[in-house]
Amino acid sequence: MRFPRVTTALVTCFGIGAVALSGCGDNDPKPVEGAPSDFALTLDHADGSVPPPFHVQWRVAFDSEGAGMAVYVPDYAGDGVPRYRAEFTVEKQARDDLYEALLSGDVLTEWGTSDSPPDGGDFDTATITAAGDEYRVPAYDQDDNAPLDDVIDEIQAVVPAADWARFERLGDRYAKREYVETP
Repeated sequence: MRFPRVTTALVTCFGIGAVALSGCGDNDPKPVEGAPSDFALTLDHADGSVPPPFHVQWRVAFDSEGAGMAVYVPDYAGDGVPRYRAEFTVEKQARDDLYEALLSGDVLTEWGTSDSPPDGGDFDTATITAAGDEYRVPAYDQDDNAPLDDVIDEIQAVVPAADWARFERLGDRYAKREYVETP
């Protein structure tokens, strides 16, 4: 079959364009193959400046083997304030998914810190190890943005839901006993 000249010219032009473009993706990041073997994370969270019983603090951490732990403090830390703890395993797939979320959220980078962070907001900081590098993620960057805001739910999700439910239940009991109300 013979194509008209215009069509042949267009096919040739598109063919050359396709060949030229086929090399354009060489500098694109490679697809994520999973978290590196040294991937580990520690995140510390403190609610903003709110009165008890509405303030909680917690830590989520896991090592490169997936051994995880969470500590939940249902008030401002101090004498007589309980610390609830859970230990668990963060499965490989969950670590891979979280690592991909951190990459997508541009969290794994060097951060400048704010000279005057906003008053009263939540305070989330993290230390993350990945591929031989350690990233210290501040609560607020040099532009007063909170770098962990877009990934905090994914980080918190590595803790089993039953453990979070227990933390909240125990926190409510503590608040009722200490403050006669629950958050």
